[in-house]
Amino acid sequence: MRRNSALQYTRSALRLGLPVLILGACIIVLGQRVPAGTWQGLPDQFRTITALQWCLAAMLTAGSFWAVGQYDRLAHKALRTHIRPRYAVLSGAAGIALGQTLGFGVFTGALARWRALSDLSLGEALRLSAFVSCTFVMAWAVWTALGCLV
Repeated sequence: MRRNSALQYTRSALRLGLPVLILGACIIVLGQRVPAGTWQGLPDQFRTITALQWCLAAMLTAGSFWAVGQYDRLAHKALRTHIRPRYAVLSGAAGIALGQTLGFGVFTGALARWRALSDLSLGEALRLSAFVSCTFVMAWAVWTALGCLV
């Protein structure tokens, strides 16, 4: 029984600590790459964006997250993970967003999904993330081939 609680503690520590470590590393790397003048001019650049532009951007972003979430919902269904569709959509949108933003999409997406879905093991999250990435690239190749034929 005691071994089981130690295992749960280790899993919880990984689920909480790993994203924080990754965030810290990304901030350090980003801080070294962005020139100091960029940060100083940022408030002025934000003021030039109109309310209509903010609203349109928010609506289009929400639509995009909904679409990528649906992709994950279908992946969960195909892999029979038994994750409820609502959670699949939310974790998928977060996983894809973080994977595309931070890079190493399969791995960072897997970590995000694993963190968001407590019923998923890290291996299952990695398998799901790889499935989503591979099927997306295959679909992209099909649409590109069709576009070239036309």
